[in-house]
Amino acid sequence: MHRIIIVFFIFLVSCGHNRDEVESVNQNLIIALIEKCILADSLNYHGFIDSELQHYEYYELEFTDKGISYPPPQGSQWLNETTIVEQLEEPQYFDDSVTRQYLKSQIINSKKIVNKVNLSSLGDDKLGVKFQNDESWYIFYLPIFNADSSAVYVQYDYFDSGYEEGKAAIFLKNNKQWEYTKFILRWMR
Repeated sequence: MHRIIIVFFIFLVSCGHNRDEVESVNQNLIIALIEKCILADSLNYHGFIDSELQHYEYYELEFTDKGISYPPPQGSQWLNETTIVEQLEEPQYFDDSVTRQYLKSQIINSKKIVNKVNLSSLGDDKLGVKFQNDESWYIFYLPIFNADSSAVYVQYDYFDSGYEEGKAAIFLKNNKQWEYTKFILRWMR
């Protein structure tokens, strides 16, 4: 009986932590990071930005008998804590056990969080959008932070008349300012 009570208590505490994480979303920070990404990569010259922030789908790594991991399901939304680290040539900001657990939590809870963020405030006046048509656009995914919030992973996809590519950027916090430090080409079709 005591074990059931302890398990129930742990469950309640973990649910409370996830609720706090969702409620503490800083919409202004998310929008500011996406704006920085757009400007740093000159995305404002190549299409419109979808106002709906995308969420991730978490997948568990599975391995063959020889220890080789299977690829994720089809689509950019599939992510886990290991795939983020593997994309980075210098993963030091994301490759500790506390951060990996925090990454996993953010990915799993991303659907709840994106419902609280609307990118429609990314106005043309702020971004100086130079080119817009219905055939080229960007979609952004929820930014993912490391455990001490000193680094953030921002993922986005670009579509243009049949051409598609997935990219990401890493920002590091330096003197309370976010600095664009790394570009990652994830895929291209």
